[in-house]
Amino acid sequence: MEPSSSTRIAPDVRGMLAILIGSACYAAAQWGVLIVLARMGDPRMVGQFSLLLAIAAPVFLLTGMQLRALHVTDARGRYGFTRLMTLRGIGNLVAIVVVAGIAAVWLDPVMLVPLVIIAFAKAIESFSDLVHGDLQKHGRFSHIMASQIAKSVTMIAAVAYVVSQGGGILEVVIAMTASWLLIALILELPRGWASMRSDERSSTAGGDNARSILAVAVPLGCVAMLGTLSSAVPRYAIHVFLDDHALGLFSALLY
Repeated sequence: MEPSSSTRIAPDVRGMLAILIGSACYAAAQWGVLIVLARMGDPRMVGQFSLLLAIAAPVFLLTGMQLRALHVTDARGRYGFTRLMTLRGIGNLVAIVVVAGIAAVWLDPVMLVPLVIIAFAKAIESFSDLVHGDLQKHGRFSHIMASQIAKSVTMIAAVAYVVSQGGGILEVVIAMTASWLLIALILELPRGWASMRSDERSSTAGGDNARSILAVAVPLGCVAMLGTLSSAVPRYAIHVFLDDHALGLFSALLY
C-alpha cells in the first residue's frame, strides 16, 4: 500500500515549521537585544549597536555570496560542501579586513574594537549559516531549530547580564560574540566537520571548482548586499549628521 499524500507531506511540513520556529526565535532575540539595550542601557548604546551591525552586515552579505542558498539548491551535488566552506572562510577573512578598514577610517577610535569584534561575530554567524544549509539539505531541520533557539537564549541572557552590570557597548558585543561562539563550538562545529569529512569521501568532480561557484555566487552576494543597504544607509546618514543618541531613537522606531 502506497503512503497517503498527507503522510508524504507531513515530514516537509514539520521541517518547514522547525525552520520557521527557529528563525522566528532568532529574529525575536535580535529584537530583544535592542529592547534590553533600550530599557537597561540608553538610546546612545542602541545607536552604537545599530551602527556596528549596519556597517558589518552589508560587507558580510557580499562576501558570503549566498552560499547557503547555492548549497541547498545544488540538486546535482556539483559544489562540494568543503569547497563552499573554504570560500566562506576566505570571504569572512576579507570581510573582517574591510570592516576593520572602515572602522579605522570612518569611526571614532573608541568604536574600532567593538566593530572588529562584531565582524568576528558575523564570521561565526556566517559559518553557522552554511552549516545550517547543509543540515537543511539533508532534512535535519530539528538540529537547525535547536541551534537557533540555543543561540537566541544565550545571546539575550549574556547581553542582559552585561548591561545589568553596567557594561558598555564593548562588553555587549563581547558577550554576544562569546554566546554565538559557544553555541557554534557545541552544536554546529561537530556537524560541519562531519559533513566536510563525508564530502571529501563522496564529492563529485563535475563543476566543483572555485571559478564556477563564484560565477553564480558573486551576483547573489551583490543582490543581498544591495537589499540590506536600504536600511543601512539611513543609519549612516543619522550617525554623520546627527549623533548616536538620535540613531538609537531611529533604530528603536524602525524595529
